[in-house]
Order: sequence, then structure tokens, then C-alpha cells
Amino acid sequence: MNSSDVTVTAQRPTLPPVEVHKAAADQVLLTGATRTGNDRFTVAALWPGDHPLYHPDPRGFGDPTFVVESVRQAAIHLSHRFHGMDHSGDRVMVMNRIEADVAPPGLPHAGERALPVVMEITSTRTESRPSRVDMALEAEIHVEGVRHARASVRWIALPARQYAVLRRRNGAAGEAGSPLLGAGPGRKLAPEEVGRRHARDVLLAAADGLPANSWLLTMDRSHPVLFDHESDHIQGMVLLEALLQAARVTRRRSSGTAGHRDANVSSPRFAVDYTQFGEFDRPVVVTAVRGTGPEEGLVLTAAQGDRTLVRAVLADDEFQEALPC
Repeated sequence: MNSSDVTVTAQRPTLPPVEVHKAAADQVLLTGATRTGNDRFTVAALWPGDHPLYHPDPRGFGDPTFVVESVRQAAIHLSHRFHGMDHSGDRVMVMNRIEADVAPPGLPHAGERALPVVMEITSTRTESRPSRVDMALEAEIHVEGVRHARASVRWIALPARQYAVLRRRNGAAGEAGSPLLGAGPGRKLAPEEVGRRHARDVLLAAADGLPANSWLLTMDRSHPVLFDHESDHIQGMVLLEALLQAARVTRRRSSGTAGHRDANVSSPRFAVDYTQFGEFDRPVVVTAVRGTGPEEGLVLTAAQGDRTLVRAVLADDEFQEALPC
């Protein structure tokens, strides 16, 4: 079977939310999947034109976060459907690395019309032992038949008891973390500074006592997209959104103008490593600095005390010349 066999239309129903660890049906992007080889799969999706968070930039290019969320959902769905990880809760999936490369000038957007997406995927077990299963996924993303991006995901599936032990250790380590340099109450940034439309979408707040190009993470846990479902830690997609917002505001300020246009990050190349669980009851600082040596681009981190939760290196053909020194 090839990609034409799973071509999607705007009328085709999506998968059940439980298949991609979502609560709301309107947050499910995937519509179906089929095995095409031993470790090969074709996964179909629809990118809505009226998504409440992932909207086009002022030039009309689609939000690159769609790429990440699509492969994240694909990793979860393929794990359940084809890799023997049932919904019993005996195993917990933990993402530890995501990479994406969006081809210039950016992703298409078709107004209110949903865009059909086909992902050609290789998904394999890189290691399997009683204590954990390591998984890897590589994807080529085609929008309306045209290749626009590639992405990869690395994740592990842990027994629930082992995950509980890790969470307890993580909590104890966080309590011993260093304080936040006496940072005062945060002042939430304006939506246009971070390339979003609504105040509730903003995840960054300025605060006294923080280093340059650093912000406090501010979260509205009633947000219908970022907090679609309950979690015992700050979700990875929340942290990624905070890093991307930091990239947009950094570019906007470095460009020396106040235009919303300057917040565009339309065709990014980035690698994101998740290293620690983030706790809801402790402040998180998001920082953007210019990379050096082989890390050409913007280095973005989210840290809780002295613990780095996530680290990303982001580059963009347009973005590169506007980075802070």
C-alpha cells in the first residue's frame, strides 16, 4: 500500500483521542495509518486551517509546530497499534528528542480549509529490555502531495513502576535546586511579541533579576491546546512552545524594529533534547543565547533552578542574521 491509499479529506474522521494521548477530538491531527513494510508506515493527517493556537504568520506560511505535533502523535499511535504497547497504563511513554527541518520558504496554509498531510515513516525499536523499550521514528512530511519537511522523534516506554520511581527522584532533586536569582513577579509579554494572537497563548513573562534574553514561564493550565489533558509534569509541547516563543521575541528585538513580521520563524531547523521532568510548583526560566562553534543558531533552554529541563538549537535561513551577539 502506498501514500495514495491513505489520502485524507476534510470530511474523514480523525482517530480516537486516546490513540494519541489527547482528551479533545478536535486536537487530534491523525486520520489513519497503515504498515507498508517491516518498519515502514504511512500515516495520514489533517492540519486544520482554523487551529486555535497554530496559526499562519503574517506572510501566510503555516505554523511549523504542526510538524512536531504530527510526528509526536504518530509516535504514540504507532507504539499502541503496531509496537504492542496497549492502553492499560502498564507502560509510560517519555519523549527525549525531537528534530525537525522545514523546507524554505515555509509550510503552506489554505485559509479555513484543512490541508491533507501524508507522512512516510520508519519506526523501529532501537533497544528492548524488561526495564524499558527505546523507540526511534523518522518521517518525511508531504502536504497536498509536496514534500515540505522531515522530522524525527526518540522516545522510551517505561514500566509504570519505574516511571514512578523516576518521578519521585526528580521531585527530590528539584527541591534541592538553586533559587531563581531573586526574580520578582513576572510581567506577561504581549501576544504580538511572541507571534501569537491571544494573551492566554503567551508563555513568557519578563521579570526583574533575570539575565538578558531570559523570561519566566507562565502557564494557563485551562488552555484548551497546551493543557488538553492532565499530566504529573510540565508537558513537552508546552516547553517547546515556550522555546519557540523565546525564539520569536529574540528575533523581533534583535531586528531593531517593532513589527510583528519580524517574529517569523517560518522554516526552522531545530533539535530539542528533553533531559528532566518539569514540576508545576517551581519557577522555570526560559533563555535564548547565540550558539557558538558547531551550534550555529539560537540555543534555547528552559531550566528549573540548576536543572535544565529542555535544550534546543534552532536555526532559520532568515533568522540567522538577526541573532543577538
